[in-house]
Amino acid sequence: MVQSRPGPSLAKIEDGGRIRIPADLGKRLEWLSKTEKKSAWLFLHQSGRCRLFSPAEVDDGPLFRELRAHLEETEGSQPDDFEPAGDVALSARLFETTVEPHRGGWRLTLHPEVTHLLDSSNTPAFVYIMFSGGFVEIWGKEFLFRQQSTPLSRV
Repeated sequence: MVQSRPGPSLAKIEDGGRIRIPADLGKRLEWLSKTEKKSAWLFLHQSGRCRLFSPAEVDDGPLFRELRAHLEETEGSQPDDFEPAGDVALSARLFETTVEPHRGGWRLTLHPEVTHLLDSSNTPAFVYIMFSGGFVEIWGKEFLFRQQSTPLSRV
């Protein structure tokens, strides 16, 4: 049986928040360079799950244009006028990062804020690299374990 979607890959979070993207997954992303460091974006879909995007995908995507425009809005308010919490939390959804070639694969830098949003334990040491919808995703352990509780009868 041929598996079209690669299974999860366990990645250790190294010093500086760096994780290794396996070569077989990185090769599926045409925008990654085999020789140069590249800018990239991580979009937090929900706590525990984020997706890696190229700068062009973020610049050209309508969702990201709307999100960035919303984040750039600066509206004066009164001291007792609070923005909806969901609007304020949007700033914790999109993070700029870098991806660089490393030992036949790639290395992605996770900011401490991203690491904590992926796994709320005090010292997350590992994440899972997944492939979904043509994109590389980074999942926290807790999130993956919750998703695995779905009964197979619902698949």
